[in-house]
Amino acid sequence: MTIRSNDIVETQDPDAVRAQVREALIEDRISQAEGARRAGIAESTFAAWLAGKYQGNNEKATADALRWVDARRAQKVTAASITSSPGFIDTETAVTFMGAMQYAQVASDFTTIVGVPGVGKTQAAEAYQRRNPNVYVVTMEPSISSPGAMLGEICAELEIPEKSSTKQARAIRRFFKGKNALLIVDEAQHLTTKALDELRSLNDRGGVGVVAMGNPSILARLVGTGSDEFAQLHSRVGVGLTCQKPRDTDISALIAAWGVSDTEEVIYLTQIARKAGALRALDKTMRLASTLANGSGDARGLRHLKAARSKLGRSGAEA
Repeated sequence: MTIRSNDIVETQDPDAVRAQVREALIEDRISQAEGARRAGIAESTFAAWLAGKYQGNNEKATADALRWVDARRAQKVTAASITSSPGFIDTETAVTFMGAMQYAQVASDFTTIVGVPGVGKTQAAEAYQRRNPNVYVVTMEPSISSPGAMLGEICAELEIPEKSSTKQARAIRRFFKGKNALLIVDEAQHLTTKALDELRSLNDRGGVGVVAMGNPSILARLVGTGSDEFAQLHSRVGVGLTCQKPRDTDISALIAAWGVSDTEEVIYLTQIARKAGALRALDKTMRLASTLANGSGDARGLRHLKAARSKLGRSGAEA
C-alpha cells in the first residue's frame, strides 16, 4: 500500500502503523480520544481504524496516523537534544522573595514584589508554592485586567464553580476562610487600580495573605503615590520589595549551577545577566549553547555561547 507522509511517498503496512500507534498510546499514557486529537483525526474514525474496522478511506486514515507517529518521534529526538536548565536555585534574591511571601502568609498581610523581568520572581513563587501548603499562584494577562476578569481567573485556579461575578468575591473569601492561605498574583502590572483594590478587599475581608508581583509599572498604581485615590492601596502594603537587577551572588550561583568555570565564559555570561532579561537570558543562552554543542559533538565553549546569544537575539533572550 502506497501512502504519503510528510510529502514523502512510502510503502507502509496499515497493521504496522496501527502497532506503532498503539505503542505511542501506551508510552505517552494517553487515551484513544487524546491520540485522535493529537493526530488530527475524528475520534470515531480513529477508533474504527485502530480496530481495523474502518469503512471509509483507510489510506488517508493510515497516512494521517503515520504523520502523527513520525512527528511524535521527531519531537522526541529534538526534546532529547535540548539541554535542561539546572532548575530552581535558592539564590540570595529568591530567598528574600520567599521570605516576603512567608511573612504575607503568616501575617495575612498584603505584600508587593516588584522587579524587572528575569530576576526570578515567578520561579521563587512556584518554589514557595511547592514547599508550603495552601499557597495559590494566579497569573494575570493583558486580557485579565478588570476586577471581574481577575476574580474569574482566581476562581478557575481555586476550582470554585461560581460563575456570577457579583458572587465570586464572596465565594473566594469563603474558600480561604480558616486556611491561613497565601494568594500570589503574578504579572499584577496588568491589573487596573480597581482590580488591585479588589485584591486589597480580599486581604482585608478574606483573611488571606496576598502577594502582588509584577514589573516596576505596578508601583505607580500600588505603592508609588500618596494621592487620596490610592491611599487605601498604599496603606495596605505591609512589605514591599523592589529588585531592579539580579545580585552578583545570584548570577554567580546560576553560572556555577550550569557548571561553567572558564573565566571568559563566566565574564560573558555575567554581562548577559546584567542586561535586559537578567537571569532568564543567561539561562536561555546556556540552554541553547549546550544544545548547539551537543548537536555538533563538541565540548561547550565561548563560541557556542556567542552563537546562542546571536540566535536568540535581544527579544528572544528577554522573553
